[in-house]
Amino acid sequence: MAVMTWDPARFDVTPAMRPPGNLESDFSARNDVGIGMRMNAWLVPFVISSVLVVLRTYTRYFAMKSPGWDDHIMVFVWLFFAVYTILGFEAARHGNGTHQWNMSQTTLFDALHFSYIMTALYGPLIMVLKVSILLQLKRIFCPQNLGTISLIVRILIPLHIVVYTVGFITAMLLCIPMERYWHPYLAGKCSNKLVAFTIHAAFSVPSDLIILVIPLIKIWGLQHISGGRKLALTAIFATGLLACASGIMRLYYTTKLQNNNDYTYGMSRVSTWSVAEIASGIICACLPSVPPFVRHCIPRLRTLYGTVTPKRETSPDSFSGLGDSRDTIDSIVRLDAMGVKRDDRSLSSV
Repeated sequence: MAVMTWDPARFDVTPAMRPPGNLESDFSARNDVGIGMRMNAWLVPFVISSVLVVLRTYTRYFAMKSPGWDDHIMVFVWLFFAVYTILGFEAARHGNGTHQWNMSQTTLFDALHFSYIMTALYGPLIMVLKVSILLQLKRIFCPQNLGTISLIVRILIPLHIVVYTVGFITAMLLCIPMERYWHPYLAGKCSNKLVAFTIHAAFSVPSDLIILVIPLIKIWGLQHISGGRKLALTAIFATGLLACASGIMRLYYTTKLQNNNDYTYGMSRVSTWSVAEIASGIICACLPSVPPFVRHCIPRLRTLYGTVTPKRETSPDSFSGLGDSRDTIDSIVRLDAMGVKRDDRSLSSV
């Protein structure tokens, strides 16, 4: 990070970085990325994901009265995400997204402090989100804890916990003393934080892809449902592509920080894509609860979603697996196990 000479007596009036070319420092230009635009980029995903979490919580806890650990953890994830979003708003107000030559060294310290907090919290937040999603996939597709997919899920859960826990501890120990992260003038030492962040982000991308592929393999392995129904189920879980794309963009902008001395400006893009990745994961995990919520709260839409009963065999392409509050994706698995010709009976052994 290229900064000017550290002089505690002049922290409030000294630019945090020499302006490039013929530019001049302007401490009033605290809107380089656009604080309003950035807040909208954070607020919209948070609102959408929040609505879906509420729908899922109502459906699972009150309509179906059968919440699982994945539902409990998802509620915690939402609360965690709310805190993370508020911190993002505060970070924008305290310099995140502003060119360093347009802020004083005092403002830089505030921006780096918020950057440190949000970077440290990202790992635990994405970890509990992915654990919730994996538990959900296990509940839906591997209710008997049998088969290759079940084994993969049981391996992925502790793997994510270990990797993200190590990442969190690493973030805590990047600088000794810790305060040197946001007060670079202090005596001490710091590891290469950008290398650590890049490795962290690099693990997140393949794990997103694996979590995306698991339900798609199960869905397209079913033998007794129509292609139309498979496409409908695929469309729900394929929203996970948004999380994958966001994770890739986050990794891209993290690597670009390696050669970017304007850290506060570049980090704003990383944090924005972090929010997009988290929100996309929440949306993907909550979408399967939307059709049963609609059927429970708006009975007039029954004909739109259909039901999962043998009587509907005359319309195999109808989106019937996700209609009633009792007829969720889980039902497709359970009905098939009881002999209702809807899905492949060997689903749990896939």
